[in-house]
Amino acid sequence: METIEKRLLSGRADAALSRRVLPPLLASDTIPATAEVLHIGCGTGQVTHTLARAFPQWRITVLDSDAALLATAFHRLGGPEGIRVTRAAPPQLP
Repeated sequence: METIEKRLLSGRADAALSRRVLPPLLASDTIPATAEVLHIGCGTGQVTHTLARAFPQWRITVLDSDAALLATAFHRLGGPEGIRVTRAAPPQLP
């Protein structure tokens, strides 16, 4: 992944996305209380962290192909039950 992409995913752009996109999604009454979620391209795990807090019953698998971003996601998400962090690119999905 290019350096500029890493900066965007690690910085304010990712946080801005979380602030603008997630609140309407989280306010929806159509989201199930329990679900199995596959988050492809999780970056630093910011969005996943927000979803895991809002929906603690979800089982979430996060994937990213970039080891540095995935390490950040692992540390951000470290601990919650039901979250699995995996390094893979979509063509390599297990």
